[in-house]
Amino acid sequence: MQGCCKALDIKKRVYETRLSLYGEDNPDTLTALSNLSVAYDEVEDLKRAIELKEKAYSLSCKIFSEEHPNTVIALSNLAVTYGKLGQNKKAIELNEKAYLLKCKAFGEEHPYTLSTLTNLAVSYSQNGDHQKALELKIKAYQMMKKISGEDHPDTLIALANLATAYYKLGDYQKSLELTEKVYEQRVKLLGEDHPSTITSLADLGVTYTKLGDYANALAPMKKVYTKRRKILGEEHPSTLTALSNLAVIISTLGDFETAYELMQKAYEARCRVLGEDHPHTQSSAARAQEYKSKL
Repeated sequence: MQGCCKALDIKKRVYETRLSLYGEDNPDTLTALSNLSVAYDEVEDLKRAIELKEKAYSLSCKIFSEEHPNTVIALSNLAVTYGKLGQNKKAIELNEKAYLLKCKAFGEEHPYTLSTLTNLAVSYSQNGDHQKALELKIKAYQMMKKISGEDHPDTLIALANLATAYYKLGDYQKSLELTEKVYEQRVKLLGEDHPSTITSLADLGVTYTKLGDYANALAPMKKVYTKRRKILGEEHPSTLTALSNLAVIISTLGDFETAYELMQKAYEARCRVLGEDHPHTQSSAARAQEYKSKL
């Protein structure tokens, strides 16, 4: 976060300098304004980010035109930030507009267009319309497979997104089938220790859990914890999430002694890393006490 704050200060100075030298309606000033809005995104000041992105979009319409590629990208960026802020209907409205304009500006099969199609699917999902999200994610996956090939990293991202859509609709068996495919391909393409591969392995464990297949969930969860500990370190937040998930699975298999030991370990580490009042720390404390009471 310290690095992001420093970047924010630098981008503020760049924007203010260009505004003073060139005025507001200059493309270089507009670029600096866009960069500044992203910096506010990065420090999670989303309201300020939206203010600046709204301004950047309006200026881009004025300097270029509503259908200019730069303006369409600005619109898409604005939609993403509305989504982060939880204003899902507004995000859908802007993403739909951006998608149609990108189809016109770049073509339906351009990566920029497919990115916005995926963003639109996410917006529908966040708004609770998982069926519509599924339809759009199927389309995104089919187009990505056609353009880049079945084994391309971007195609595998689209397939993982599709697995998530089935998961959210409660079709865990279909989600498991697709997640297994993503994991196997990522192992071949990226290697077992790549972050995306480990994410897919974690998704496998979670999906097995949803299916009530705790025995098959255990092996992926153990492997995820081992790899994250090795790659990220013992007390990285992602490692602690993996440790907590492992404890939960072990508890469902009836081994409350081991589950308590692991969850207590997660709790103590989270106290050090996140603080006692963090929701994840408090969750670990509550679960540890629950497992202890069953010993």
